[in-house]
Amino acid sequence: MKYYLILFILVFSLTACSDDMLSDSSSYEQGIALAAAGNLNKAEAAFREALNDEADKNAAEQSLAVIRESLSQNIQSQVAVDFFKGIQYGNNGEPELAFSYFSKAIKTAPDFANAYYERGIINGRLNLYKKAVGDFTKVIELNPDDVAAFNNRGLARARGLKKYDEAIADFSKAVELDPQFAEAYDNRGIAYRMAGNDKVKACADWKKACDLNRCDSYNLARQNGYCQ
Repeated sequence: MKYYLILFILVFSLTACSDDMLSDSSSYEQGIALAAAGNLNKAEAAFREALNDEADKNAAEQSLAVIRESLSQNIQSQVAVDFFKGIQYGNNGEPELAFSYFSKAIKTAPDFANAYYERGIINGRLNLYKKAVGDFTKVIELNPDDVAAFNNRGLARARGLKKYDEAIADFSKAVELDPQFAEAYDNRGIAYRMAGNDKVKACADWKKACDLNRCDSYNLARQNGYCQ
């Protein structure tokens, strides 16, 4: 379920998608536009093609999962369309419209975890951090092993609400579920730094993140003499 992910990120808008409009787009972008226009079968083919692009692979896999849910009638096709419209509007810089479409999808399908996740991202971008926490909490209730939801809830609690201890607990759960999740180590290091200036724990987390190829925080801390 981790779409466009992680520091309060991403998502797409379009009402019609002609061949000319799609010709210069990536397969993934074409899939989003087709799905938002209601062409779910064509969108599925585009997302399958996008699996060949390493940059889009994860998002394409998750998009395919939503398409399959719709085609198998686990969710109504209109729910999938509303979801992808939310993705479009969010990525086009219209978070309020994105919020409305995710909320519409949730109203029709109250157990549709992907819509709560993406609405949580949008709430974070709108600085509605309590609502973001609520959405990510709902995702976790529906999918207790959702690593990205724990990470993003931790971000909402730390950056938005300054609840560092709760954020640390979320980041800790994320790395427990996925010990290779570099961003969660990085974020937990920042939370340790902000919570009580725990240099030992912060530097250990940043070093671990760097070992996993996410080195910006660790390198900066070393340059400033904070970490050895």
